[in-house]
Amino acid sequence: MLSFNISDIFKSDSVEHIGIFCLVILLAVLLKRYLSKIISKLLYLLFKKYAKSNYLKHFELSIFPPLQGFLVALFLFFAFLRVDSLIDKVVIYKRVINKGTAEETIKQLTLVEFIDSVFYLVLIIYFVWLVVRMVDFMFYVAIQKVEAHNDRERRQLYPLLRDVIKVVI
Repeated sequence: MLSFNISDIFKSDSVEHIGIFCLVILLAVLLKRYLSKIISKLLYLLFKKYAKSNYLKHFELSIFPPLQGFLVALFLFFAFLRVDSLIDKVVIYKRVINKGTAEETIKQLTLVEFIDSVFYLVLIIYFVWLVVRMVDFMFYVAIQKVEAHNDRERRQLYPLLRDVIKVVI
């Protein structure tokens, strides 16, 4: 059940909010690659002391997709925050609990609440994917070091330990 007044959207402050919404989405699309590259290089500096060799390209390739997705989802979330006053009155679902009694309550789900919940879920998924990719990178470096030293026990143990940590995450 959708209920809102269409004339509310075309007020002057509403047009400003929609313009900022479009601008933030445009910035998200244009800047996701550059911001991902900068953030991945900063994150690599944290892992560089453990990786003596140059693994930057492998690190960037492994965390680029989740990092770009996380940044775009974050930008979209901030864009929707600009227009939430416009869509706050849109009710998606309305339910009456204990109808006809003294304790009758009305529960409703607005479009803003639904969008917030979806964005929180998407941000959590991308963040977990990013952490899993960083764990993969740490174990990739560790396995490369073990193979250089020809240590059979650790070469078998590290992939198993990596998978256990990924399951826990």
